[in-house]
Amino acid sequence: RPAQRSLWRLSKNYGAAEKLWNLVYDPAIQSAPDNEIRGSFVFILDGIACDPTLDYLGVVLTDPQSELHTAAIGALKRWPNWNACSVWVQVASAPGASAGDIKAAERAITRELTTDEWKFADEKIDLAVQAIQQAPNPEFKQAILDCYQTPTDRQKRFIQTAFPAIENDPDVGRQVALMLGDDATG
Repeated sequence: RPAQRSLWRLSKNYGAAEKLWNLVYDPAIQSAPDNEIRGSFVFILDGIACDPTLDYLGVVLTDPQSELHTAAIGALKRWPNWNACSVWVQVASAPGASAGDIKAAERAITRELTTDEWKFADEKIDLAVQAIQQAPNPEFKQAILDCYQTPTDRQKRFIQTAFPAIENDPDVGRQVALMLGDDATG
């Protein structure tokens, strides 16, 4: 663990995440002699947060046979920015996703959707639509929609353009229609 923590800190402080992924982590994971060693690298991938790393975690987490699942979930839970939510949507909607994974995805996505980051408001609303469209159950959909029960004025503008895509959803469509000011579905 101390060596793993040191490597994580070094990687995080070094920067150049994609370069580290391409030159160090990916080759080390691919050439590791067993899954225990691979898992040690996967567990600290949040230290080199970049798109290729996130893509790799998505592949691991949507493979029901992956022995690296626990390590990948650990890295994803500590991911330093909101763009990990696209992978959380994949995790929740993956065939055979466990109840624990679905709940972890719900928590991560709702936390990010309710974090006030002005410049990502439109992207987050698009993510909410994607999460509702791919949701594994009605409760998940409701938890995502609940993030926008009292939207800011800025969010209201984005909701008007993005939420019509989910207005006919059988589970949350009526609420969406009310949010849009159109009660035609009920």
